[in-house]
Amino acid sequence: MTLEDLERLAAPLRSHVVSAIEFPEPAMRLDLASREGAPNRQFKYLHQMCLLHAENFAQAHQVKLVSLIDGYQTIVRAGNALGPYLFARSILELSAFVYDVSRRLREIAVKPDPGWRSKGEEFFALVVRARFATTDPKKRQALEAGGCPAKLLKPLNVMNSITALTGDPEAADVLANQYDKLCDFVHHNLSSQVTSSPGFRVGDTAHSASGGALVLMKQAPITRYEYPVPNKAALALDETLPAVMKCIQICVRRLNEMPRTPFSTDQVRVFTGSGLGLTTLVPGRVCPKAH
Repeated sequence: MTLEDLERLAAPLRSHVVSAIEFPEPAMRLDLASREGAPNRQFKYLHQMCLLHAENFAQAHQVKLVSLIDGYQTIVRAGNALGPYLFARSILELSAFVYDVSRRLREIAVKPDPGWRSKGEEFFALVVRARFATTDPKKRQALEAGGCPAKLLKPLNVMNSITALTGDPEAADVLANQYDKLCDFVHHNLSSQVTSSPGFRVGDTAHSASGGALVLMKQAPITRYEYPVPNKAALALDETLPAVMKCIQICVRRLNEMPRTPFSTDQVRVFTGSGLGLTTLVPGRVCPKAH
């Protein structure tokens, strides 16, 4: 597995997102009360609100995935010994988040059709939370002022998402214990410190590039520090690339599998007269997916 393999995986993703596309921003709070007594209007409203939020979510994470891949490739090519672990962890967290959101939305979408209003509201709440949840106090204040319910601003627990992802058979073989390992590099623990040194030797004299030396009373381990650290940069690539490749594949697949609406095409057609549930005025890309 090499950087060339990664680029073959990344190239179609990059070419997909460089073509700009716009989506309207739907409200962050439902208004079903104004459509009370008109189930067809309520259904269409729920469908459209969920669809637009889901498309915004998917498009944002397609772009974010490509940004992280670009960052990983750049830091690897620069011969940085620490950066690949940081980007690999972020890519793993993104993959876990998308995996978890997609999984939860699919579980809602397969609920019985007769309960369309409750499952529409549940789908809407989850996708809004997935888009707007934040720990930034100023952003929370602004979002609440804009109408977003406070309960939807609590971020999903990343460790729950990691557990869900790594417990899946498609990921377990590559990602088992990988997150803890990457965290040890991201945090200022042993692993991250080791990237500052090409290694140690046993001797009785520690040398400096300026010509100085420290003579020891007896032979002992002597650690060398320098920058860059080529052997550790190569090791970082070897240790992170399999997980990065697997996470990219999972992220793309789960974005493509993620339902954009809680309702089946047949049910949308019954209530709205159209399988899409929208009036198409101009031909073009309506519901893009990653490739």
